Amino acid sequence: MNLNEAKDYSMDNGRYPVFFGTQVGLDFKLKSNPEYYPKVNNPRRVVIRVSSFIGICGDARHYYATIEADGISICYDEQTESGIKTWTVSGYLGEEFKKLPSHIRDLYSSKYIIDVCRRVTTSDIQKDPHRWEGYEVGDKTPAFDTRSSAISKAKAIVKARFSNGWQVEVRE
Repeated sequence: MNLNEAKDYSMDNGRYPVFFGTQVGLDFKLKSNPEYYPKVNNPRRVVIRVSSFIGICGDARHYYATIEADGISICYDEQTESGIKTWTVSGYLGEEFKKLPSHIRDLYSSKYIIDVCRRVTTSDIQKDPHRWEGYEVGDKTPAFDTRSSAISKAKAIVKARFSNGWQVEVRE
């Protein structure tokens, strides 16, 4: 899978860069709070999660894959009597941060979340026309027929969109 195909099979609403190097998000800086700095796990991790409603919801028979990658923590240091204490900041970061375009703010999240999708096939529609009512052949869907096909597509996306410095694991 090439990078453009990987982006096409990623459902992230354009929130993230097409390619994730291990340095993504580390350019975080606010003029209004210069003491804030980004911190990341080393190594940074990508977790592929697979879920399903099989056995929980009536006729459910599909699997869903999500890619969750480590984002950044926004921190600042405070000098105390016992030494330097590092604090993590969350929630409201001020007007300067709020005014950043959303696609920039998203780079400074604690997690990058990408849902994995595939294309609806003629076979899907023929096997279960009621389930696929309103869909056309070629439409995107996050529903996979097998756990292994969901994992395989997610792994291909990770391989194309994330640099080699990311540690990858699958959690089912």
